[in-house]
Amino acid sequence: MRPALLVVPALVAALAAGCGGSTKTVTTTAPAQTVTVTQATTPSTTTTPTQTTAGDFRTPQPGEGRVTVTGNVADGQTRSLPGTGDTSRYTYFVLQPEDGSASLRVGAAGDLNLDPKVRAAIVDPRCGGKLRGTFTVTPAPARETAFDWELVSAQLLNGCSRA
Repeated sequence: MRPALLVVPALVAALAAGCGGSTKTVTTTAPAQTVTVTQATTPSTTTTPTQTTAGDFRTPQPGEGRVTVTGNVADGQTRSLPGTGDTSRYTYFVLQPEDGSASLRVGAAGDLNLDPKVRAAIVDPRCGGKLRGTFTVTPAPARETAFDWELVSAQLLNGCSRA
């Protein structure tokens, strides 16, 4: 008998077994599969789209230029740069933007043409969190570690009670 003729009776028998009106369950085993699930994320929208944060502070993005921020001044102080030959006195402060975004660590060089009354108000501990203004800042040089932004200009929108 030819091998092709043997296949035909086996095929007829298989069809007949499956056509009897009864339900049959066939179980096969396959090798385990790895499934990778990728979750889609939606981008967040902020008023300052080029921001990143280091800790709780906003840091400049590479190539970012001047930024104008309206907010409150906190933690103002005057000191010299640590560990450098620079003897200039810098004014450091934390700027809390009014839009609720991350705070900025700002430094103002001692030779910056800044109204002495503004500088005094920034460092006055009684003004912490009460002093509001519009500040233009630019990214600090990468070598700076005490602040991320350099003050370019400041316009106070209110004073603070120094009582």
